[in-house]
Amino acid sequence: MHVYRLVWRQMILFAHNIVIFVVIAIIYPKPWSWADLAVIPALGLIVLNCIWVSLCFGILATRYRDISPLLFSLVQLLFFMTPIIWNEATLRAAGRRVGGPRSSNSTRCCTTSTSCGRRCSAPTRSCGTGWWCWC
Repeated sequence: MHVYRLVWRQMILFAHNIVIFVVIAIIYPKPWSWADLAVIPALGLIVLNCIWVSLCFGILATRYRDISPLLFSLVQLLFFMTPIIWNEATLRAAGRRVGGPRSSNSTRCCTTSTSCGRRCSAPTRSCGTGWWCWC
């Protein structure tokens, strides 16, 4: 019962946050396709995944009390490792070549060599459609 309450609480939090996405989608419309409806079964799969993960970590946290702070620290560390919070200046400082639709080198980033001397494997046409080009 506690696992379902936890997952339901997270789904309510998600429902409150998805309102922001809906407002942004209304302000900046994009052409929708039938493939975008895949979000509905995907959300159901995420809920089922959250149930069994919560159940497993709940069992572990019952036995080992340090699991909860450890999970909090691990999730925060994994969030900082994802490219969600990286910006173009950070990537350039790391020696990566970055391009995208708004960049001046978006059409040539995948045809030139990188700072390490390797050639990019992605085709040129994918550079103009993606936000980042990891050459």
